[in-house]
Amino acid sequence: MAFAAPWPFQSRERASMNIRTPATFLVMSWMFLSFQSITSAQANCIVLNEPAIPGSLRNSIKILTTIIHQAGYNPEILNAQEAAESNILSTKRCFLLILPNANNLPASLYAPISEYLKNGGNILTFGGELGAVPYLRSGDGKWRTYDQMEESQALIPPQESILNIRDFKLPSGWFRSTNHPKSVMLPQIVMARTSFQTSPALKIEIDNLDGWDTFLSPILSSPFHSGNSLTVLSAKGDADTNSLAIEWDERDGSRWIAVIPLHLQWRRYILPPSSFHFFDGPGSRRDTAFIPANAVRCSVGEAFGLTDNRQGRYSYEIAGLGTGSLKQMGSAAAYVPHLPALDLLSPRYKFFDIHPPARMRLLSGKYIADLTASSPEHHLLLSPQPRPSGAGFNKLRDWRMIPLITAIDVSNKEWRGTPAAMKLFRPGTSYGGARLFFSLPAQAILRNRQTVSLLLNTLRRLHRGLFLLEGGSAYYTLFPGQSVTLGAEAMDLNTVRSQKADIKIELVVSTHSGRIVWKRIWTVNAAPKHIDQVSENWKPPDQWPVGGYRIETKLWNQGKLLDSISQGLHVWNPPSHPHYTTIGASGLFFRNGKTWRINGVNYMPSSGIGQNHGELFEHWLSSQAYSPEIVSRDLHHIKNLGMNAVSIFLYTDDIQAQNLLDILRQCRDLRIYVNLSLRPDIITYLDKGRIYADEQAWRNYRSIITYYHLQENDTVYAYEIDWEPAFGGYDRRSLMDPDWRAWVTDKYGSVSKAEISWEISAPRNQGGELTGPSDAQLSSQGGADTKLCADYRHFLDHWLEMTYGTITRKLHALDPHHLVSFRMTSAGNPADTNPGYAEYQLEGLSHSVDFLSPECYGRVGDPLGNESLHFEIAYARAIDPDEPFIWAETGVSAWMGGVDGGDTASSLQEQGIYYKTLYKYSIDAGADGIVFWWYPGGYRVNENSDYGMINPDGTDRPATKVIRKYGALFLHSPFPPEPDKVFLFNRDAHPDGIVGIYRDLAQSFEKALKDGYHPGLKAEH
Repeated sequence: MAFAAPWPFQSRERASMNIRTPATFLVMSWMFLSFQSITSAQANCIVLNEPAIPGSLRNSIKILTTIIHQAGYNPEILNAQEAAESNILSTKRCFLLILPNANNLPASLYAPISEYLKNGGNILTFGGELGAVPYLRSGDGKWRTYDQMEESQALIPPQESILNIRDFKLPSGWFRSTNHPKSVMLPQIVMARTSFQTSPALKIEIDNLDGWDTFLSPILSSPFHSGNSLTVLSAKGDADTNSLAIEWDERDGSRWIAVIPLHLQWRRYILPPSSFHFFDGPGSRRDTAFIPANAVRCSVGEAFGLTDNRQGRYSYEIAGLGTGSLKQMGSAAAYVPHLPALDLLSPRYKFFDIHPPARMRLLSGKYIADLTASSPEHHLLLSPQPRPSGAGFNKLRDWRMIPLITAIDVSNKEWRGTPAAMKLFRPGTSYGGARLFFSLPAQAILRNRQTVSLLLNTLRRLHRGLFLLEGGSAYYTLFPGQSVTLGAEAMDLNTVRSQKADIKIELVVSTHSGRIVWKRIWTVNAAPKHIDQVSENWKPPDQWPVGGYRIETKLWNQGKLLDSISQGLHVWNPPSHPHYTTIGASGLFFRNGKTWRINGVNYMPSSGIGQNHGELFEHWLSSQAYSPEIVSRDLHHIKNLGMNAVSIFLYTDDIQAQNLLDILRQCRDLRIYVNLSLRPDIITYLDKGRIYADEQAWRNYRSIITYYHLQENDTVYAYEIDWEPAFGGYDRRSLMDPDWRAWVTDKYGSVSKAEISWEISAPRNQGGELTGPSDAQLSSQGGADTKLCADYRHFLDHWLEMTYGTITRKLHALDPHHLVSFRMTSAGNPADTNPGYAEYQLEGLSHSVDFLSPECYGRVGDPLGNESLHFEIAYARAIDPDEPFIWAETGVSAWMGGVDGGDTASSLQEQGIYYKTLYKYSIDAGADGIVFWWYPGGYRVNENSDYGMINPDGTDRPATKVIRKYGALFLHSPFPPEPDKVFLFNRDAHPDGIVGIYRDLAQSFEKALKDGYHPGLKAEH
């Protein structure tokens, strides 16, 4: 991807001036700038430029410093050694730090730049991600990349080895662990070779990975002794294997995993404890860190969800696995610290690729360049992940994102990203310096009149320091007759100027035709590093214009317009003739008198991608996190894919933000229907008992429904009253023992009479009271425990009805128009053989809510798993033919290799195959809906995943193309006929429930499918 020739721009302005060469334009730009007025107050600016590193400025450094000077700064050019000296990069000495070659960064500058940013320093970067390619000075004085330095040290052994390979024999005591023992895993000893060294290595070949396949060490005695804290290994992959998981287990049973990217060449990896993330073990360790001193076992291998999700062949080689200390490594890696994770700067997941063809456009609307698929320079354009702007008032944001250049799709004019942007922060915010980002290299910016002008004006704006932090209305959508507060916050970021500045803040409300209905102007004396706020209450006229209002907020100084923010303001009117979703004959959804299928997606906005702030990610409908512009862009993509529904969630904490009303309005306009999860939900309180959980959850549900008048809103088709609950293991289920004892007493009169019926002694806790069956009993395949487990499963049905049926009835009394259900985790999954974890049961759920909505993960692609999809739907129809069945969540992550990984062509292709397969089986089995997880593409920080169905720039992934084709087939395909071959089952004969039923019938059921039947199930009574 690069700009069309002549490099890097094909602009109308350049052509009209008959400028033939970049060099000529540089000279003319310099002359042009020399006539511009210089801002009187000068601010110190440091330009870091190391000429010996590729991509740094040479001849064009003069034009850059001229622009900097014209913008009001005193530029000082420093090389890497000068900049690394103590106190050079300090906010007291440097108002603005400029990196003309931010992508290629000397490793010696990582620490001082991090400290500078931490202290609130302002920064301008060119060329993409900050520090993407670390450079180090080698012994001969030349600059080399980290990878080049590592190649020369790839096979240096660690200080202490735990993988002892001698005489070409496999390491003693190591063994294999896998979920698929029938597949072949071949370990062998080979000779590893680089240009510098040779070493024996362990080569692992896996013929058909279908879950996980790892190689475990024996129990180790103090593998991190002598002060060691680093895990060290050499490794390489092949064309099919691009990542590897390394795991350490501690004495307390906690498991810690790091995932490294593999290359086709040998590389040495030095992993500090922070590289290892909690995977499993005691809950008390979840928010702690890996402790090397407590490590007792190591393993390496491949696993779905960690390294890849592709079924098939894998091969990797490792050598020199062991431990060491920072002092003794002697490797380049020891000297490359991490940069902080900051928007517009680093790491790579903070950005996404802009796919061609696209056009670059300034905020003024002028186009400046075309991005095409090929060009001599092959520069990849990046965009920072989208974040909310300053639109709105009292949003409590500490930042404002301002696009400088926008990429627009050539064919459909859709947004494709912002290859240049600025992010400003409220004074006093941690890491709160201004950040200016240009994905384009500095040379490209300096060769175009329009981008030179943009750079100059942006630098002047920052030097002046007067900006709007926010401006507009407190809400984006109002109820009829509701008043709203209009206002703005202005800030002065200048630290050079000590005197105050007289500014005017103007707010104008107008119709889209330009008619002004409200206007105010405030005069403010702004002080440096200070926030000024103005506001006034306004009640809109009863008659709203078509399309609502536009609110313009403007900042003026000395008669000049310095800044502006625009937003829309809308009203939500209840439908005069609502059409609610209902359930009709044969358990089908109906809308407007017609059968309706759900082809939807779990929606969270694309502004949450790459988001390190957990609260902003989770509470995306809060005042701070919500952006109507970003949501609108996302919803239009969803609609254009042919999807008709989204699942979203709202916390009671975010009711007053009133953003749910805005997204419901947008969905209504697009005819996208909403499954609304009401939070906090039942599972939040279950540890304190069923009755307490119901009471607390009911308060939450009622407050959301009544505030938003949802009983009048037919855009919502259902409420979700819980999120991924399950019975769990014995310890969790023991909380239900009082209800279990009451159920047994009610049925039998006493425990002793129940024992006569069960023909075994009742299970009892340490106090001698009746308790539930053990995990082993509930997962057994029959025998003496059968009658006990049958009764217990009937009790669990009763418990579900008491817990969720009670809430459902209350909701129906409050709001008789909406359906009630919730996502049921792996409930009803006949292939779920986890012996220590019991899912909810479809039998009990069918009596508790209006439709069944389990999740579907980890089954598509496996022959047994594929057939289980059909079986589960048939089972649901058998227990309650009058309830619809949907997949509330299903999908697969395309992210490979942990934090430093990414999506690969193969992982995205596998994701597309997953979607296609799921659609096919859901059509064949007659599912009533699919709601994929989830919409936005890109890296989810708290999960190391990318389940997105679309590229972050809005272009298609393989999964997107599948949705366009097979989503339409799913929506319009006929429901399957009545079963023509029925299999009988008796759940009471199977202590392990549906798992045992499936074990007995799977082969016959699958054969019937292959023979062309439409098999069904029927419960024996």
